[in-house]
Amino acid sequence: MIKKIWGVTYWLIILAFTPCASSAIGSLEYADSLFNAKKYTTAFQYYDSLHQQGKVSPAMLLKMAFIKEGLNEVSTSLYYLNQYYIYTKDERCLSKMNQLAEKFELEGYEQNQEKWLKSIIYLNKNVIALSILGLPILLLVIFIFRFYKFNIKTYTLLISSIIIIMFGAVFLYLMQPTSKGIIHAKTCYLMAGPSAGADVIAQVRDGHRVSILKLDDIWARIKWEDQIAYVRKDQVYLLTKLNR
Repeated sequence: MIKKIWGVTYWLIILAFTPCASSAIGSLEYADSLFNAKKYTTAFQYYDSLHQQGKVSPAMLLKMAFIKEGLNEVSTSLYYLNQYYIYTKDERCLSKMNQLAEKFELEGYEQNQEKWLKSIIYLNKNVIALSILGLPILLLVIFIFRFYKFNIKTYTLLISSIIIIMFGAVFLYLMQPTSKGIIHAKTCYLMAGPSAGADVIAQVRDGHRVSILKLDDIWARIKWEDQIAYVRKDQVYLLTKLNR
């Protein structure tokens, strides 16, 4: 009962403080009117159509997640919550996802220091990249200035610039977060190889979030409980960055 009250309270709070989408989109206004009238299934059809067209807003993603949670479609609800978090970086969304993961005993949502650090670096990668590049660029400017102005060749500055750039590139590469996906098939078989005839590693329900290592034609190579497994791509929601 307490979890249910908390779940409803979460949606009320987060929707209240989420900016509405542009009123220029008439179908979105109509979908919102359906949502406010509690005609959730019909509203979702309009939201889904807009989503497929790339017309996305934070409020719309939250409403889609809310509708799917109400229909007990946890994997789809988590998918839209993930999309909302990618779009907004709202930390409250992580709490909601963890709550659903605990309720349905789902894997892949736990946080540790390494995941937290990678997430912070990924969310701020542009600032970090500019900071890393700023120092070697400054050193190169000093090197060029000293060379042309005073004919002084300070190769230490040039070598230091190259080392910093190489270190920064390796650091950003190693700290890139792994691509993620959410299993949405109600019953999903994780295979030992990319073949329907391979051994079955595990049978899992929908909602689990997995790290995607590689995508083939119809198979996704994933990491599951510290081992490599394969799952059909059409059984996984791929989590990708949204365009604003």
